Amino acid sequence: MYDIRGKQDFIYRCNRIKEIVGGSYIIRDCFDDCLFPAAEAVFGEEQKKSGKIYKRKGIFSYRRKHSVDEPDDFTPEHFKKRLEEGYIGEVIYDGGGNFFVLYRDV
Repeated sequence: MYDIRGKQDFIYRCNRIKEIVGGSYIIRDCFDDCLFPAAEAVFGEEQKKSGKIYKRKGIFSYRRKHSVDEPDDFTPEHFKKRLEEGYIGEVIYDGGGNFFVLYRDV
């Protein structure tokens, strides 16, 4: 679990909606701009060392899905399918300053 601490305190102490929304976007961008690319970079290095050939996809997130045919919620069956597709993890929950990611066993 990844946790952004202090978000709730900030929201309840601040009555400026623009700052609250901006803070939420900053938190979202932390994951989008840092965690997802880092997972792809690390997984790419792991691929080279192991000699295994995978599609380099990193972490799957339903919020970032690219097809309307994809399901909207996490299930163990969908997680297994994501691993077969080359992902190293899947976002289970994303909201309220918390971010749960289930990773494959290395």
